[in-house]
Amino acid sequence: MEKYQELNPNNARIFIDYRKEKKKQVKFEYIKTSGTFSIVFIPIFYMWIILNIILSISGGIVFISFKFFNSKESFSHVITNINFVELFVENFPFLFLFIYMIGLPLFVSLLIMRYKKLMRFVPYINSFIYVRTYEAIFNSENTKSKIIEIPLFSNVRLDYEAIGEFSKYLDRFEITEHPFNRVLRYKNKPKKKNEYLWKAKFYFSKIPKKGELKIYFH
Repeated sequence: MEKYQELNPNNARIFIDYRKEKKKQVKFEYIKTSGTFSIVFIPIFYMWIILNIILSISGGIVFISFKFFNSKESFSHVITNINFVELFVENFPFLFLFIYMIGLPLFVSLLIMRYKKLMRFVPYINSFIYVRTYEAIFNSENTKSKIIEIPLFSNVRLDYEAIGEFSKYLDRFEITEHPFNRVLRYKNKPKKKNEYLWKAKFYFSKIPKKGELKIYFH
C-alpha cells in the first residue's frame, strides 16, 4: 500500500480482495485532478500554523511568567502593561515573518515532492491535521446484512479492525467516491466530478454472528 502512496498522495478508490490465497490483492485508482503541489503544500502549511500557534502560546506563557516573577507589580498589572502589538512588530518584521511562515513550509513541500519516498508521509500529515476521527462498531446486534457501509466520509483516513467471524467472513473491502458531478455556480462552466464525498463498503461471505468490526474514519 505504501508503494502506491509515495507515487500519488491524492484521494483514491481502494479495492482489497481477501479471497486470494497467497496474499491480499490491493488496487488503487486515483481520480483527483488537483496538482501535486497544492496537495502537498496545503497540509504542510496547516501543520506549520498549528505548530507555531502552540509555540506562540508556550512562549507567551514563559514571557509573561518571566516578567511577573521579575517584577514587584501584580500579575494583572503586568498583563495590562504589555504592548503585544509592539512586541510582535519589534521581534517579527514583516519580511522575516513572510519568509518564516511561507518560505519554510514551501521549502519543505518542494523537498517532499523532490523525493518520492517522502511522499508516502503526506496521507499521515493529513490524518494528523484532521484530528476529528469518527468511530463505528458493528457486532451481531446491529449487523443484519452481508454488507456493512460507511455511507459518507472524506477519505482522509480509514482504519478498521475485524475480530472473530467479522475477520473470517470478510471477502472484500472498497472505498469509492459517490458517483455524481458537482454543479458549479456558473451555468456556462462544465460540471466537475465529485472528489470530496466518499463511501466505504465491507463485503462478507456470510452474516457475522460473533466478534465485531471497529472502523475509524474521517
